[in-house]
Amino acid sequence: MEGRTLGERVLLLELRERTSAKGNRYMSVWLGKASVVAFLDRDADEPTWQVFVSTPAPRQSDAQPNGCSDRSPFTPRTSRRPSRRRATRLPPGELDDRLNDL
Repeated sequence: MEGRTLGERVLLLELRERTSAKGNRYMSVWLGKASVVAFLDRDADEPTWQVFVSTPAPRQSDAQPNGCSDRSPFTPRTSRRPSRRRATRLPPGELDDRLNDL
């Protein structure tokens, strides 16, 4: 690409390398509402990662009485009893849920 300059690099996502209970390495990340995982292809001649995307299944506790749930895992939960705590605003990009709760 002679004569062409590239723009500033922008971070899209951060893959986390994890190890399964069986000792297999894999990568994982959330991309919006989609779960992205990548597994090392053991049969490839050179290191090759196979990437899969899935959406989370609705949790039973999120189901509405009519059986449909359009609530995102990022939608704030509503309390059934009044809270005396004042709602605090979070800085942009910060979540108030625990990561393992998503």
